[in-house]
Amino acid sequence: MRRTVTMALLLRLARPLHTRRLTRLYADVRPGADYIPLTPEELIPKSPEMVARATRVKEEHPERFVTPADAAEMLRKGATLVDVRTEQQVLEHEVRDGVPALTAKNARRIALDNWVIAGGPPPMLGGGGRKVVLACTAGPKSALAVEYLLQFGVDAVAVAGGLKGWDAGGLELVDAFEEDEEDEDEDEDE
Repeated sequence: MRRTVTMALLLRLARPLHTRRLTRLYADVRPGADYIPLTPEELIPKSPEMVARATRVKEEHPERFVTPADAAEMLRKGATLVDVRTEQQVLEHEVRDGVPALTAKNARRIALDNWVIAGGPPPMLGGGGRKVVLACTAGPKSALAVEYLLQFGVDAVAVAGGLKGWDAGGLELVDAFEEDEEDEDEDEDE
């Protein structure tokens, strides 16, 4: 059975503890003086604001955008794959025509929007010097996530073309919510 918790309640309950952890983890890391925080408009998929900022990030950090094949090789070497879309975006934005709710196999779904609300990325993305590979539906949101993580000293790259590029590269996609159900089944067995 899927557990559903509203985002407002989750943030209200988790924010004080999460914020304390982030404060300790990123105490010595401050966004650069030229970093401008993401706005709500920039987090709206396909908005002119998102597209403009993503384009700027790609121009400023071209080395941070890798082919799906290169991303798969990074994962084989131990990188973490993160789908930065919200649950609603996963349901609404089709990676493959006519098939909603797909993500890359073994991707963790951790929405960029939540990082912005919390004031930093989840601690699991900042530790151990592990590379983080980011993906969204077509690429713009993961570009924003690359910029965001770089401000916290996290070694991040984005899959060029997002999950659509991943699929076009012949890499495996899975139902985003079946993975959750399998994880819950494993939790119940313990």
